[in-house]
Amino acid sequence: RTVRLHLTSFLSKLPVFRKIEKNLTLMRLSKTLAHLLQAGFSLKAALVTTAEVVNLRYQRVLSDIANKRLEHGIGLADSMMQYPDLFPDILVSSTSIGEKSGHLVDVLTQMGEFYEEDVLYSLETFLTILEPVLLIIVGTIIGLMAGSIIAPIYRFIGRTKIMGKRVLHGLSHQPLRGSLER
Repeated sequence: RTVRLHLTSFLSKLPVFRKIEKNLTLMRLSKTLAHLLQAGFSLKAALVTTAEVVNLRYQRVLSDIANKRLEHGIGLADSMMQYPDLFPDILVSSTSIGEKSGHLVDVLTQMGEFYEEDVLYSLETFLTILEPVLLIIVGTIIGLMAGSIIAPIYRFIGRTKIMGKRVLHGLSHQPLRGSLER
């Protein structure tokens, strides 16, 4: 579990994953909120329930919106506007239009689909980039392994040739025993 947390923490610092994580959270938020509102939940109850399916930063904000801002008569879009780092302008604008027109469910459903497509596109792009990088890494590892296996073999063969020459060279200078020189 701690490995998973460390890996998630590391990946969330990468710009590509940060964007994917944010859009995935916005997709979950939009779709869950739309489904709950369509099922007849009040906006406050839907926000509280939606807070359970998003990450910690969004949980706090959604709880704040549901428990403080909505009770003081501040609309959802106006509340979201107070957190520009979490809610993009397109989501805030669309939510505002949905609130004013009475079609908030439809707008949230469309925004959920928009973010879903964006997440899928981002993942495809990331995987397209990752494929050649992994190929290079695997190729390098295999090359290093092959080199570490072949290098000692070549060194051994080189030593054997040198030793063989020394042995042959040493024998050629010594007279043969039992030869005619006595």
